[in-house]
Amino acid sequence: MCCAFLQVARCKLVNHFRPFLLLGHGLSTQGRKTLSRKISSFIETEAEENNPETKVGVYIHWPYCARLCTYCNFNKYVIQKVDQENMEKSLLKEWKTLRKKYPRLKIRTIFFGGGTPSLMKPDIVESLIREISGGNYENLEVSLEANPADVNNNVAVFKLAGVTRLSLGIQSFNDRFLKLFNRDHNSLIAKQSLVKCLSVFGGHVSADLIFGAPGQTIQEWRQDLEFTIKQGVNHISTYQLTVERGTQLAKDVSSGKVQLPSDNVMTEMYLDAVQHLEKNGLYRYEISNFSRPGFECNHNIGYWNGGQYIGLGPGAHSRIGYGANRIGTINHPSPEVWKGQVDRLGHGVAKETKLDIDTVLGELLATGLRTSQGIEASVWNKSSQNKIAYHQFIKYLNNINSRNQQSTEVFGVNGDVSDTFGTDDLCGLIWNNENIKILPSHLSIADHVIVNVYSHFLKCIKLIND
Repeated sequence: MCCAFLQVARCKLVNHFRPFLLLGHGLSTQGRKTLSRKISSFIETEAEENNPETKVGVYIHWPYCARLCTYCNFNKYVIQKVDQENMEKSLLKEWKTLRKKYPRLKIRTIFFGGGTPSLMKPDIVESLIREISGGNYENLEVSLEANPADVNNNVAVFKLAGVTRLSLGIQSFNDRFLKLFNRDHNSLIAKQSLVKCLSVFGGHVSADLIFGAPGQTIQEWRQDLEFTIKQGVNHISTYQLTVERGTQLAKDVSSGKVQLPSDNVMTEMYLDAVQHLEKNGLYRYEISNFSRPGFECNHNIGYWNGGQYIGLGPGAHSRIGYGANRIGTINHPSPEVWKGQVDRLGHGVAKETKLDIDTVLGELLATGLRTSQGIEASVWNKSSQNKIAYHQFIKYLNNINSRNQQSTEVFGVNGDVSDTFGTDDLCGLIWNNENIKILPSHLSIADHVIVNVYSHFLKCIKLIND
């Protein structure tokens, strides 16, 4: 009976079969009521566990670094001694406050970012994973950003602590560029660290690489890619070096001390990486991220698909809910201010905002169109809660596109339009009734395409509201 009961319950057909389950088993009236309650509770639990709207990722920001990289404008601090136990206490207190505020959410991923979270004591990492997961580690992805200079001695310990995936900030295997970036490792340490991390975490290691450094040639960039691929890495993130205001790099570029490669060279480096990585089995699933199938970062996919996430720590952001009920929060960036407020209020939130549909869908367009899959109709409608349905936006795009005299439609086997290719300022965009995305050939200029799409999106909203 037990096996039959579980099978029927999991198939969500218990209500239909309940009378048959309750007959002929010698149960008293009270016993039948108790079993009925248990079946109902089981069904509700199953539905809750499988409800995508209860899934959430947790981001933990560790803001401390051993030194400042010349290009980085993240929320980070260099201090001589970090009271790690006090940080742990504050992070746990903030988590418990938010856990109480959002009791229905189910943890699907945890991501330690920074800063340099590999400077954390492994037992603190373990404590946070245990408390946040509630001890439920099944199918839980736990990523930790690691620095080659400080992770070597703790690689195995981090895995024992519950980390399932390492994101290794190599940036380059060229000592000239590592020095320019003010990294605290050299090429030898970078190579040794990558090999060590792979030996412990197997295929669940991601390598971060930067291209477009001053004086860098395409050949030097390709050498970094080739070495990484040869080590058997299953995930590589490639980032174009950008000049961020307030950084040392910005000062050096402004003064003429260094000069970045031209835009044409930057584009050539990126496209060369795309071709080389895909040739070696790492497909581009987001503009900057390449992976072998099955080794994608699920935490980041949650961001790009407009999912929910809770941010813990100084400067962390959160997005909870969907549609008109979506809430955005930003924590105080200063560790001391954040910790002080956590002590008083249980959380470090500096600002909480109820997001309007324009913002919710605008964020989805900005992130979802950067992926190779694009934005599925179901994801759009979940994010909008049908306030602005996917088919309404597609209808608007079709009307705009039809003004061009040139045919841009691809017909399916039954003569139905299966895909529409954008023209004019929507060039590079493709859509149908299932999803909207940017063509692979245009992903290198995705930011330009997204700006144009967002402009049309705002016009569409105005027409709908008028």
